[in-house]
Amino acid sequence: QRRRGGQVARRAVQATLTTEAIQQLVRDNNQARDSGADDAVVVCQAWRESSFRPTVRPNPRSQFRGLLQVGRPATRDAGFSNDDHGRIESDPGLGIRIGTTYLRSRIEAAGGNVETGLDRYNGERRLRGIYGSQISNCGRMVRGGRVQEGLNSIHR
Repeated sequence: QRRRGGQVARRAVQATLTTEAIQQLVRDNNQARDSGADDAVVVCQAWRESSFRPTVRPNPRSQFRGLLQVGRPATRDAGFSNDDHGRIESDPGLGIRIGTTYLRSRIEAAGGNVETGLDRYNGERRLRGIYGSQISNCGRMVRGGRVQEGLNSIHR
């Protein structure tokens, strides 16, 4: 708690889901699997985007939400509503469905290239060629049973 203007401001507690919980959410909700983004890739993407914290935001006014940090335009592009976007933080499975539906569209637009699709999902020019490669490398480690090593390759 910190005092601001005579009021007590409470810091939001960011709950972190376990790796096992994320793996189950991804198994149940991955819409990009048939496009080449298997569950290991999506688990690594969730770690990269949110450190497995479903309510994290870059800042309080940010439009980016959930484990995959989905923005409003991506939600609409994936065929979901603004109401769905508003529920991403309280329904992590919905966030995975929306994010992976959008990821599938980015992979398809990249001619089936998963790394390029991941780069397009992220959208930051400065990370093109880095973001997708980093997540794909992590995915290979996770698939090989080296889960913690893969996640640590992104960040600790």
